[in-house]
Amino acid sequence: MDIEARHTGITHVSFKVSSIETAKTYLADHGIPLTGEFNFKGMHAIFIRDPDRNVVELDAYAGDEPETRSGATGQSAAYDAHD
Repeated sequence: MDIEARHTGITHVSFKVSSIETAKTYLADHGIPLTGEFNFKGMHAIFIRDPDRNVVELDAYAGDEPETRSGATGQSAAYDAHD
């Protein structure tokens, strides 16, 4: 990400997209810079900031999306697997 400070809790929204490359092209065409990017367990994520500087995450999955990224179960499993 574009800052070093990390905070616990829900700090951003995340949306699933069908193609990271298409999302990157759209963002570049509209002058929206990426603030971060990573790959994790078959998921490719990019980050941007909205006009109010809130973090927005865009995720694309290789193949079928896993139930959770950690293999854990329960409502918080996906949150626990993502930092």
